[in-house]
Amino acid sequence: MTKYKSYLDLNKFEQSDVELNEPIMDNFQKIDSKLGSALQKDSKQYINLVERFEDIETLVETNTKYNVREYGAKGDGVTNDTKAFKDAIGTGRRTVLVPAGTYVVDEVKLPDNTYFIGEGIGLTIIISSTTASVNNTVVSNADWKNGNTNVMIKGMTVDWNKKGARLDAPYPGRPEGCAVALVGARDSYIREVFAKDGKIHSFEVTAPRGSENTVRAKRIWISNCIATGGGDDNFTTHYCDHVYIENCYSFDPMGTFGNTSNTNCFEIDDGSVNVHITNCLAVGGVRGYEIKAHASAPAGMNSSLTNCTAINNVLGINIRHIGHHLDSNPTSTSAWDVSIQNCFIYDPKRNAGLYDAVTVRAMEVSAYRNVNISDLHVINTGGSEIEAGEAVMEFRFKSENINVNNLTVRNFTKQSYDVMVVGGENSRGRVNFSNISLWQSAESGVFTGTGVNNCNFIGGQLVKSGGKYGFDMYEQGNTMLGFQWYGYDIPARINHKNYEHIPNRLRHGLLAGTSNGHPLNSISAILACTSGSEATGSKSVVISSVGGKASGDRSAVINSSRSEATANSATVLNAYNTINPTSDSIAGGFGSSPSSSNRKWDINSSNGNIKAAGTVSSGSSFSDYAEYFESHDGQAIPTGTIVTLDKDKIRPARKGEDMLGVISETAGIVLGEAPFTWANRYETNDFGGYIYEDVEVIEEEVDEVTGEVTQKTRMVTLPKENPEYDPEKVQISRADRPEWNIVGLVGQVYIRTDKDIRAGDYIEAEEGMAIKSEYAGQGWKVMKVTKPYETEKGYGVAKVMIK
Repeated sequence: MTKYKSYLDLNKFEQSDVELNEPIMDNFQKIDSKLGSALQKDSKQYINLVERFEDIETLVETNTKYNVREYGAKGDGVTNDTKAFKDAIGTGRRTVLVPAGTYVVDEVKLPDNTYFIGEGIGLTIIISSTTASVNNTVVSNADWKNGNTNVMIKGMTVDWNKKGARLDAPYPGRPEGCAVALVGARDSYIREVFAKDGKIHSFEVTAPRGSENTVRAKRIWISNCIATGGGDDNFTTHYCDHVYIENCYSFDPMGTFGNTSNTNCFEIDDGSVNVHITNCLAVGGVRGYEIKAHASAPAGMNSSLTNCTAINNVLGINIRHIGHHLDSNPTSTSAWDVSIQNCFIYDPKRNAGLYDAVTVRAMEVSAYRNVNISDLHVINTGGSEIEAGEAVMEFRFKSENINVNNLTVRNFTKQSYDVMVVGGENSRGRVNFSNISLWQSAESGVFTGTGVNNCNFIGGQLVKSGGKYGFDMYEQGNTMLGFQWYGYDIPARINHKNYEHIPNRLRHGLLAGTSNGHPLNSISAILACTSGSEATGSKSVVISSVGGKASGDRSAVINSSRSEATANSATVLNAYNTINPTSDSIAGGFGSSPSSSNRKWDINSSNGNIKAAGTVSSGSSFSDYAEYFESHDGQAIPTGTIVTLDKDKIRPARKGEDMLGVISETAGIVLGEAPFTWANRYETNDFGGYIYEDVEVIEEEVDEVTGEVTQKTRMVTLPKENPEYDPEKVQISRADRPEWNIVGLVGQVYIRTDKDIRAGDYIEAEEGMAIKSEYAGQGWKVMKVTKPYETEKGYGVAKVMIK
């Protein structure tokens, strides 16, 4: 055994000693410098309690002192001093002094206004007699029916004494069998007390059995205390209100009471309200800190952990309401409002195999709502025993409305995930993360399970050498924004799709780069707009516009002013006061007031029609109008060749034959290409016009929250498909087939000429080449010879006008 005097530098432990085993002494030394004694001093309750307890301290100093030695107490560790303590305490309103020594008692009961003062931890020791009932609590307030007021316990070690048969004796009902308990007490204070080896708990604050809602413990302050060896928990609260536990150390609860899966260093349990644990250290429990309730009890709520550290616990921090986890369980009506601030969790571990029923983990949250976690550091210094395949932290089982800000997870290299939001039928999701830092930690960073599509992840750094996934998400609906990543093979896997980056994903309507506007549909966006633009259709968007409105589903208004897309899949582009009421089309226009009649051009995707109210112009190098014709021999015909018709196909024109046109590369308009599909895909009437029919189109909508798929139908007028059309066959455009040639029919074209052609000549054809016509004024007139005849090539080039 080693004696250690610092006790985390707690204010008034002074030079008092207590025997600690080597591992705990080491943990003290590691954490000693990290804990301060500052409290949250801005609450009204704090100020009132400070004033009250300052009054109590004054009474302690001014009251007549009743020394237990003067009433016959021996303090020799052998004599039973119960009667001497009872006589010294009397009916209360006394300051009772307990000098240094070891006092054997059956129990000590403190009435109202009793200040029970020892000389310090390790100096004044009160130990339970081996013959005392296991139901006895060593030191407690006297009235367990109505409670007591103004009780102080200070400066001593209290040992329930688990020696011999007492350890194996049947367990009493809580709050019996504790080292120190305040039952129904009010305005009371425990300071500088080391409570050890409680049969059930070392410290207990609770209401009397059967009076949980009428005699609640209230306004209790436990400070600068130590606890160990609790059969269940070291520090625990039940059915109490406004309890402050500060600057305390809890280590190695014994776990001998009932279910060894629930022996905790600090526990805020059934019916506890406004319990605040500050500047505390928890080492070696199943749970370092637990905020919970059993199934039939109201949950511990409105409570907090601030500046707390957990080392070598199976679970560092656990927040749960038993019996309210599964989909078939009722949702808890009391598991609310927990705050975790500036806390550290080190090296979760199994602890000698005593607690095999609990998965080793840094933190779990289940069944609670409105949980705020900020500045949490989860660190593996090499002692963690979280098993491979597990997550370091889990949010699960009907927990929701959780905010996690400034989270650091470091060095959990063997685990599967740093952070997991568990999916499934009993999952609620709704966890908001901001500023996540994962440093060389689990195989993958963040996991969200099936059905979890309502979480927000805003900002962070994910660093891992040889990591698998930065984010691994079953669903697509979670918001993600502003993450950097390094060293993961796949930065993000979302809905089974791998990303080479962590995408920025925003939901519920987006308003960006915009002075004002309204993305009124949850799947809509307003980007770089002004003057109250609106996107009301599903998957609609208004971009770079003034007062634009996208009211149809999948509609868009882009680069326009006071224009609207009213139909499904309608787009307005570069328009002013223009309405597009036609589905599956893009339109633009200009007018003095919003109207569909202001359209000046329209491209319709359903039928391929292009309409324009103005001029269609081409580049200066494109000077003729052309159509596709198939060659007679199935071969390509050289550019500049004059061709004639041979039935419905073409070949080079011979002398005296009609000249249809010229093989052209300068056509501004080319018809008959059939670029997308088989030319005869659609049925036609006797004169070649399409035969149309109304077709019902089915569109699916997927609810991103519920995953429910709904179907909508609408009627679309489309060309009637030829029953001989086979969509499985590969369709090759005529532009890519040698037998189909572009023939310039009207306009200025380039032709091959013989050596005698001059500007102003009229020409006719001979084997496709232009020769001078014998008949002036007949045929095509040469405008200009652009390339003189070259013997090596066997032709010259001239520009002619076809009309």
